[in-house]
Amino acid sequence: MDYNKIIQIKDILPQVNMVNYFTLREVSFWGPRVITDFEMILIREGTFLYEILNPASLVLSEKKTEMIKLFPADVLIIPPGENHRFSAVQEKGAISCIHCLPSTSIPWDTMMVCLHPQPRYRTSFEDDQKEMDDLFRKCNDLFKGYSNYRNELMGTVCREIWLRCASKWEIRN
Repeated sequence: MDYNKIIQIKDILPQVNMVNYFTLREVSFWGPRVITDFEMILIREGTFLYEILNPASLVLSEKKTEMIKLFPADVLIIPPGENHRFSAVQEKGAISCIHCLPSTSIPWDTMMVCLHPQPRYRTSFEDDQKEMDDLFRKCNDLFKGYSNYRNELMGTVCREIWLRCASKWEIRN
C-alpha cells in the first residue's frame, strides 16, 4: 500500500467543513491548538500573528516558535496537525476562515500526503483584495444557507481560492 501521495493542483477538489466571516471587537487569540483539516484565513482588516509552536524541542538553542505577521489582503494557510497559535495584534480586526480538506479521495488521517505546489503560510493579495474578500464571503453565504449542490458550490469557491494562492506560490518558487 502506498502511504505517500502527491496531490497535484489539478486534483484539488475541496470538501468544506466550516466557514465564518466576522469582525473582532477585542484582542482575540486561538490556541495553542492543532486542527485536523486545512484552515485558510483571509485577513480582511487589522494585523495578526501566526505562531508555529514546537513544544517537543528539547535543545535549548533550537528555535521553539516561528512567527509570521499577517496584514490585510493576506491569506494564511494552516496545515493539519501543526501546533500553533493565531492572534490579533490590535483590538479591531476582521477575518474570514474556511476549514477544508483539499480532496475527499484521500484518507488524510492515515496517509502521508504532499500537495504540489507546496502551500505557503502567507500569500498576499494586495492587488486582488476585493476579489479574495468576495470569494470568502460567497463561501460563507453558501455555508450559512441551503441550496441544491451547496457542498459542491462551496467546494468550487474554495478550489478557486486554492488555485489563486497556488498561482502565486509557483511564481515564488
